[in-house]
This record gives sequence, C-alpha cells and structure tokens, in this order.
Amino acid sequence: MAQSDSIANDTIFVRSVGERSIEILWAEVPFALGYNISVFPTSDNSRSVTIFQNVSSSPSALRELTELVPGELYTIEVEVYLENGDSYILQTMTRTYPEGPSTLGFHFGSETSIYISWNINSNIVKSFYRLTYEPSHGTTPSPVDVVDPNLNLEGLIPGTSYTFEVRTVSGEGQYQIISRESLMTSIDTDNVESGEILVEYCTNETIGITWGEISGESSYLLEIVSDSGDNSQLIEYTGDRQYEFTGLTPGQLYNISVRGNITAVGSIVLQRTSPNPVSSLEIVNTTLTSLTVRWTEPEVSGGLELIFGAYYLSYTVNSGEPVEIDLIEKTTYDYVIEDVDPDTTVTVIVKTRMGINETLKYSTGVMETGTTDAIANDTIFVRSVGERSIEILWAEVPFALGYNISVFPTSDNSRSVTIFQNVSSFPSALRELTELVPGELYTIEVEVYLENGDSYILQTMTRTYPEGPSTLGFHFGSETSIYISWNINSNIVKSFFRLTYEPSHGTTPSPVDVVDPNLNLEGLIPGTSYTFEVRTVSGEGQYQIISRESLMTSIDTDNVESGEILVEYCTNETIGITWGEISGESSYLLEIVSDSGDNSQLIEYTGDRQYEFTGLTPGQLYNISVRGNITAVGSIVLQRTSKLIGFF
Repeated sequence: MAQSDSIANDTIFVRSVGERSIEILWAEVPFALGYNISVFPTSDNSRSVTIFQNVSSSPSALRELTELVPGELYTIEVEVYLENGDSYILQTMTRTYPEGPSTLGFHFGSETSIYISWNINSNIVKSFYRLTYEPSHGTTPSPVDVVDPNLNLEGLIPGTSYTFEVRTVSGEGQYQIISRESLMTSIDTDNVESGEILVEYCTNETIGITWGEISGESSYLLEIVSDSGDNSQLIEYTGDRQYEFTGLTPGQLYNISVRGNITAVGSIVLQRTSPNPVSSLEIVNTTLTSLTVRWTEPEVSGGLELIFGAYYLSYTVNSGEPVEIDLIEKTTYDYVIEDVDPDTTVTVIVKTRMGINETLKYSTGVMETGTTDAIANDTIFVRSVGERSIEILWAEVPFALGYNISVFPTSDNSRSVTIFQNVSSFPSALRELTELVPGELYTIEVEVYLENGDSYILQTMTRTYPEGPSTLGFHFGSETSIYISWNINSNIVKSFFRLTYEPSHGTTPSPVDVVDPNLNLEGLIPGTSYTFEVRTVSGEGQYQIISRESLMTSIDTDNVESGEILVEYCTNETIGITWGEISGESSYLLEIVSDSGDNSQLIEYTGDRQYEFTGLTPGQLYNISVRGNITAVGSIVLQRTSKLIGFF
C-alpha cells in the first residue's frame, strides 16, 4: 500500500478549514517540551490568541483553532520549545471560509431586467459577491461580481425564468476563497405582447432589441430603416429573441420592425441612435467667480445635422450637486459659468442632443475640469451682498496671527465697527458682516497682523442692497392717466425709485426714475390694464445698486365710450388724441380739418389707439374725427392748437 507524504519539518499543514475554525498539523519534533500556538488576523496582530500545548499532556502535533471570524485571513505561528532551551517558529497563513448570503431580500422583475438583493451576516470579512444565473444569454455576462448585496441585471429576455446563485468571496490572489454555502432562487421576467419590441440599449452606432415570443415561430424577419431612407438592413434571424443592429449612423432616427417568418405577425418601434459627442471641450477663460467653457461641433456623418436644440451642459462645484442647463442652441459653442467662489474646482460635462420628446437622445458626455482664479494677496473679495449683510474673503496669509476687520459707512467713519479674528480660533480668511443699513456704501478694512510684529491693511468698498418698496400706497386711474404711490422703510439709504410698466406705449417712457415715492403717469390708453413694478436704487456709477425686491401691482385706466375721442395734449403745432375701442375694428380712419378748410389730413391707422397730428397751424381750430374702417362708427371733437407767444 502506498504511503502519503510526511509534513516537512519547517512547515505547518492546514488540515481543514471551516467558516469559524482552522485545523493544523505539523511534524512532531523529538526532544520538544511544548508548542506555543498563536493565531491572529494578518491585518491586526493585536487580536492575537495564544495557546500553550505541553507535549507531556498533548503529544500530538495537532490543533483545532476555533471561534474565528468567517472570511478572515489568519496568520498562524507555532513556536517549538526544545529540551536544550532553544526554540524556533513555524508560520503559515490561511483564510476561513466566508459565510454565504443568508436570505433573499427585496427582488422584482420587469420585461428585460431583474433586481435582486440578499442579506448577509454582518460579522464576516468579505470582498465581493459572485452571482451566476441561467440561462446566461444577454448583454451581461455570467458570473457577475458585485461589492454591494444587490444587482440590477439588464439585457434579459421577456417571459423567461432565471435561476440565480449567490456566493460570498473573500480575499484575492492565492488567499481568495469562495463560500461553500450559497443562496439560490428563481425570478421571472415579465411577459410582453406577442411580437412587441423593446429597445434594450443603444449607442451611437448600435441598437439592441428584444421582443415578445410569437406563437408558432422559430425564426423572425428583422428590418431596420433610417428615417432618411438611405440606411436599411433586413435579417432572417433564429435565436434567443435578442439582436443587435450594428454599423448605424450616429443620431439617426430608425424604424425597426419584427415579424414572424411564417405568420407575418409583428410590430414596429422608433429608436434614435445616440449622437456623437462634441469633438473637444476646454476652459478658455477664468475669473475670480466664473469660467468660460468652449466646445467644438461633433463629427457628423452622412450630412446629418444637429436638430431640435443641440447641447446639454452640467457642472459641479467642488463635488457638490450637479447644475443642469439644457437646450443650449446649436449655434452656441461656449457658456459662462458664474457665481462661483475664487480658487474653486468646477467639473463640466457637455453632451450633444438630437430629437424631441420620445425620440430625444443624448450623446456620451465629454468632461473638463477648471479652477477659478485665486484672490490676489493684497485684495478683499466680496463674496455676497444682502440688504443687511456683506460676506468677504481674502487670501490666507502664512504666519498671520490674526485679522482686525473694520466696517463703516464711507460717508461717516465715526460709525465704525471692528472685529478681531484670531487665526488659531478662526483659520479661514472669511467673514460675514451683519446688522448693516440697506443701500449704504461701506468701506471695509482687514488689518493683517504677522508673527514678526508687522501689519498691513487691505481695503475695499461695496454697497448693501437697498430694500424695495414695502406696500402699495394711494393710487387711482382716469381715462388716460394713472397716479400711483408706494411706501418704503425709512431706515434705508436710497437715491431714487425706478418704475417700469407694461404695456409701455404712451408719451411717458418705461422705465421712469423718480425721487419721490409717487408718480402721475399720463398719455395712457383708455380701458387698459397696466402692470407696474417699482424698485429702489441706491448710489451712482460703479457703486449704484438696485433692490432685489420689488413691488408689483396692476391698475386699470377708465373706459370711454366706443369711438369717443379724448384730446391728451396739444402744442402750437401738434394735437395728441386717444379714443375708445370700437368693437370689430383693428384699423381706423383718422381725419383732421382746419376751421378755415385750408389744412386737412386723412390717415388710415392701425395701432394702439393713440395718434399725434403734426405740422398744424398755431392757434387754429380743428375738427377731428375717428371712425372704424369697417363699421364707419366713430365720433368728432373740436380742438384748437396753442397760439404762438406774441401772436394776435
């Protein structure tokens, strides 16, 4: 009978491994007094456990190590003590088996995908999970390795039962080990209608489809035709109801049909391939608070042009949440990202887009990263401004002990407020100044104290936002004018008010700047609703700032009778009129005739029911008529132009 090999004198033989135990053997040593057996996780020898095995009590060179952690890599040492006082150490490493998944978690199937999750004992050491499934056709290979205890498996066939097995894997290389236990389950994908087509995926040159089984069919006719008609394929296919069309045109819309080879039953679907990405992307300009991104058009084949928009841009600031900007026109090749802090990293992604609604498709993204400019050492950067606060930044100064921050109205430094910021307590060169007056121009100084005893001052000026008007005051409208007033907080600094209104026709321009909190607006059209917005403006020149808040209201002018004429103004050579709207009329016949009969005008007019007659005779009496171009309904009014001074 053949004899098995013996254990080498300088080695430890791992006889068996379990989830929580390792059994070892080593060659018996003549003249040994005992063995000191130590076991510890290779990654943490502080968790070592040592057992002394006396030869007189336990002569066998065998030991089972228990209460171990599943999946952990262990170092095992056996120190051999000899009768002559010498000793030496044997050493090996091995890993316990990890436990397999314990129970099935949340799971569900759709037509072409299955989501599966599983539960695992938390007190194990694992590297990943290995999932195998049958049948293994599809776009995802079998087995699949995943780190998290779940997987969304796509590219499956509708109406098919899939069997899954999940095991736990610990370690890598020669010390990798897979669990003996596994979790097994079956999950079905949903059925689709007979012959119904589902698009599983598409790239810029491929479209992958699956379809519902058609009774009695073992082969199918697949056809794909481009929207432009210059690209088509017809394939007779026998297989697992999955097919990938290749060699397609990027961004092109395709009509895809599947029908049975015998019954001719089937269906049709529209699908666009992904467009090509932009050819290049770069950051072409940076400031303290902005970056300019520029890209070049994608490569386009077959004369196909970008349509219905063109580009999608997203960016993240310092790994924050992405900001998305869609529908940048196809003639635009750059974009300015604003309101970013100095010395800040911005990651930009640009995609091309084609189609609308159901046929909309984006390309893969092209990414570029840039950084805004840093603050110069001798300047203060105003990060944000509010009605009662200003936030400032300045470049951090090496060897600075602290910063003395002063803020005061530029017109009155006696109202200065000073704050000392110790670097040891507040290392950031950032400060928010609060309890300020809205609309006030402030001077801000930062005195930097250095370790060597020196100091220097940084300075800037900026204005807080003024508050907008708080409430609407007294107001009324007549046929051709509106009086409006508003209320304002008295504790603000303001220069004037800016009023805009719509519709903005009339003799008074929009916007209108007024010093007092009221305005009588004339030259308006009867029976019209006007929308007003009033803001507060403080300062002038580079330090002028307009309130973010505004007061909005609507006021109507009074109606006049249909066709009734109102004289709005007159000078020595002009008369301005308005009139009531005549139902059904979009144009009017306007006529003016002098009392002497030697000066007349007849005008066909389409507009906003306001007109100015010019070139008239000073001091002359005129007969003015307005009538509808269709109905001839209208009215007449007499009006004399102003006399020239000294004219009798």
